Amino acid sequence: MSANANVNWSFATWGTDNNHPVLSRFEQDIRPFSVEDDPIILKVNKTVDEYEIKATFDTNTDRIRVMYFEDDTYENQYYDLTQIYSAGSTIVAPDITPTKVGHIFTSWICENPDYQIGSTIDRDLRFYASWHAITYTASFYKDNILYDGPMDVIYNTSLGMLNVENPSDAGRTFIGWETESEIVDNDYLITDDTRFDASMLFNTYVIQFQADSSAICDPINAIWNTPLNTILPENPTKTGHEFIGWTENQELIDPDEYLIEHDTVFNASFIPNQYHVTFISNNEIYGQVMAEYNEEFGNIKPGQNPTGIDGSTFIYWVWDGTDVSVLDTDHITENTSFIAEFTISKYVVDFISNGETLNTYEVYHNTTLGEIEQAIPTSEGYNFISWVVDGEEVSDSYLITKNTSFIAEFEEVLS
Repeated sequence: MSANANVNWSFATWGTDNNHPVLSRFEQDIRPFSVEDDPIILKVNKTVDEYEIKATFDTNTDRIRVMYFEDDTYENQYYDLTQIYSAGSTIVAPDITPTKVGHIFTSWICENPDYQIGSTIDRDLRFYASWHAITYTASFYKDNILYDGPMDVIYNTSLGMLNVENPSDAGRTFIGWETESEIVDNDYLITDDTRFDASMLFNTYVIQFQADSSAICDPINAIWNTPLNTILPENPTKTGHEFIGWTENQELIDPDEYLIEHDTVFNASFIPNQYHVTFISNNEIYGQVMAEYNEEFGNIKPGQNPTGIDGSTFIYWVWDGTDVSVLDTDHITENTSFIAEFTISKYVVDFISNGETLNTYEVYHNTTLGEIEQAIPTSEGYNFISWVVDGEEVSDSYLITKNTSFIAEFEEVLS
């Protein structure tokens, strides 16, 4: 319908070209108040027939109309509430109270402030409905614990207008507010009492396990607060060592107590195996020490070296026939025995006659005097009696056990 009113005409009734009866609701509710040159035509479906219903007008120009609208934009008219008055009549509020989602009707307000319900009418008027927005509550929860609110909000308030601070959490990231199992954005309009629940996503961290700076498995993705003992790989192995646990920043941690809270590199911690090193001297155990795996042979010593017996002197410790001290490329990898190596002592033997050294010899420990080829000394006017050591005569069976001087003893020849 056109918005241009023809003041020379006023609505009379609806009619049809076929003289069929018109639906009562058109007679009662739909009242056109503006016409152009062409007649107003409504098409109405009744059963299978279609009828054209035309508005007819009369020339009763003293009839005044009162129209009612949803709001002061005057865009949405309540046609069924339109009233027709004669000049000088009193305006009466419509019997029907309008409704609007999320609002409560309060009153009718005339666009002309000089008129209101109950005023005497002398011209066409427009009224619009005054509304009071219904107040609802918005409550915000995190982990089923009230986080903010409840707060009063009017109908159609957007979520973003509430300026609720996003919750934060150790190990979790806030991804939005959820209502009725659906995450909503800031444009969400509140149309009822509403509960919002914080949707929190657990952070994911990269966990690595290494042994001697080399990865022993692929990196593992673990969410915040994952117990370490649920993602551990098999304990690593290392030759000659015992695995004792995992370290973070060089400190041993307890996997049964540790919870994942950040990207982490765990390093395997090992201790060298300990082996027995036994020192054998003269077929008897001289001593025993503990040595770590891979310790050099040359660094392993019993403390004080053994003393030789029967004039022997300790030389070095032997492993597999070789002096241990020169085995700088060999290392302990198992329980090991070292054998003491000795050499027989040698002594200097002097034979002296009349204060003069006749001969000097180097002989082994326990060599007998008789085993040394020494000529019998002579002295004019004297006969040789024997050899003397430390003032005592000795025979050919005398054992040499140290550096020794043999002194020739004579007796004078009597004439």
